[in-house]
Amino acid sequence: MKKSIIDKLSKTLIKRGYILTKATSPKKLKRFLSTLQPRRPQTPLIRLGSLGDGGYLIPEDLIGISACFSPGVGQVASFEADLIALDIPCFMADASVSEAPLESELAHFIPKFISSKHDPKHISLAQWVSDSGKEGDLLLQMDIEGGEFDVIIHSDESLLKRFRIMVIEFHNFHYLHNAQSFELYTQIFGKLTKNHSLVHAHVNNYSDFVEVNGIRIPPLMEFTFLRNDRFAEGTLENYENLIHYLPNNLDSDNVSKKKHLTFPIEWFGYGLPGGEK
Repeated sequence: MKKSIIDKLSKTLIKRGYILTKATSPKKLKRFLSTLQPRRPQTPLIRLGSLGDGGYLIPEDLIGISACFSPGVGQVASFEADLIALDIPCFMADASVSEAPLESELAHFIPKFISSKHDPKHISLAQWVSDSGKEGDLLLQMDIEGGEFDVIIHSDESLLKRFRIMVIEFHNFHYLHNAQSFELYTQIFGKLTKNHSLVHAHVNNYSDFVEVNGIRIPPLMEFTFLRNDRFAEGTLENYENLIHYLPNNLDSDNVSKKKHLTFPIEWFGYGLPGGEK
């Protein structure tokens, strides 16, 4: 009887353009969320970019970075402007705008989307970096409206390792509640954390939390990663200290007129004894 009801509901939803899918096991989901605990870098976090949208927290570890690559720049480039003020060249890409939102000899812009495609409007991250001619350590700041999955999946480990610092905004993060999407997310984060560690996480308050089985997940999350060779030994913070580490006092709401959202600190408790139930 139960299966018959689910089948009928599924068919009705499909006719209306929706698909009924299985939710992620709460135990598996809690285990994953508990791993999103930032490590404290050797250098303090600083904020580059304006308050609100377009500003991000990164470690103050910029000496020796030869360039920043910023796909999805749009019309706001306060982050890139602050880097240029530090004499760090910025390469920007976005086919949704016709020109760079700032003028500088250190600002380089192409009207293309970064993806796995190769056509007049698309270029891969690998080709873009190669075309720049830049060598040494790089910085990645990526906000491409969901295209981050495609870019990360199709980027070689050797390329990702060139980025000392990576700032990535993940869209539809609440899809972790979906069993199939969960597998994709775990693969993506496994790839990102092979040579890097999380140093900061921030909830973009444009959209409110989505709660399933008592687990709150925001649709938009900003993560900052630092390559592992930039850490000292034994710097993994414990749960108690992290309560005071997030949110950071440099964080700012992305949208001032929307409800303030704080980082779901309960995620870290899921990793404690009994927290995965």
